[in-house]
Amino acid sequence: MGRPPLLFIHIPKTGGTSISSAFRGIIATNKSGHVPYVEHDGTYNYAVVLREPAERAYSNFLYIKRRAKFSSDRAFVSKDFEHFMSTYSLVQNGMVRQLCGIPLRAKGQLDQGHLRLAKENLSNIKYVGITCRLREFFKKIKQDYNVFCGLEKKVRGNYFRRKDLDESVIELVAKHNELDNELYNVAKDICI
Repeated sequence: MGRPPLLFIHIPKTGGTSISSAFRGIIATNKSGHVPYVEHDGTYNYAVVLREPAERAYSNFLYIKRRAKFSSDRAFVSKDFEHFMSTYSLVQNGMVRQLCGIPLRAKGQLDQGHLRLAKENLSNIKYVGITCRLREFFKKIKQDYNVFCGLEKKVRGNYFRRKDLDESVIELVAKHNELDNELYNVAKDICI
């Protein structure tokens, strides 16, 4: 019997579209995407990529400014980053939110209990990557599934990095992402 299909939890602005495309043949497409984590019975191997919270939040802000697809997003096109951070739930501990099983656009405050659950769920995910080290993530999946994706050589990190962001942006993101910052640090330690 072959390996279980890969269920990819796509956290927005972490390189997920490229990852989904690269592993199209092994990803359970009807179950993957911007979906929250759900406990599994071994039917799938889970994969997730996390991104440094300030990079992810600012990338999301710029994306919405350029390409607001949903009417709820269009309200942010004329707003500044501070307004965006204080009102857009996707960038307020969004990685913890998604790894707790909470729907992406759900509102509400998260606490240390949510962080504990997200850490526990992260420890149950077979393939954990971080955006700045995608080559290793691709290499491990490619090796385990014996597939060619061709993307690991193209990953050059051409996106902006935390060091490129103004300190006020980093502080504002940190204010709204204390839990995501802690989860990201855990992911850095356990990622492939």
